[in-house]
Amino acid sequence: AQEWMEFIWVDDPRREVPEAAKRPGMTPNSIPVALAALYVAELRLAFRAIQEVKWDDLWRPFAKTPLTTSSTSLQIFVKHGELLLGKLEKVVRLPGAQNQELHRRDQSSELQFRKCIFSKDPRSDSTKCIMTEKTLCCKPCNWVCALPIWNRTVKAGDA
Repeated sequence: AQEWMEFIWVDDPRREVPEAAKRPGMTPNSIPVALAALYVAELRLAFRAIQEVKWDDLWRPFAKTPLTTSSTSLQIFVKHGELLLGKLEKVVRLPGAQNQELHRRDQSSELQFRKCIFSKDPRSDSTKCIMTEKTLCCKPCNWVCALPIWNRTVKAGDA
């Protein structure tokens, strides 16, 4: 599966181009699949807010969800077309880029995370996150977003 894809193309209206030539765009030719998944989720939430006439939800600024090794969040990744969930264990950056913020287009740094799986607890009807021993590596361009957890339990509807 591809890690990058064409998502939305917006022609640049400021430039005149002959008919046969490809029009220049205002958007990148491709974006990481993980970022496209995040955009689709955000567009669906916005559409639902519009349908339910919840204008405050639509215009509320989004919360920053940094890529962190915090124990209070898991990270969602897309790698080889598979949606993965795990706890970020380590970030390996290129030498000289130690203090720079990670960017979704970064294809050089490496993220190491422990994969986790969900298990439904029949007694409490909650969903528990169980860490596996499997360690996976990916790039920041594979990261979708953080998923907050509490006591290794995921909020209903997030699992």
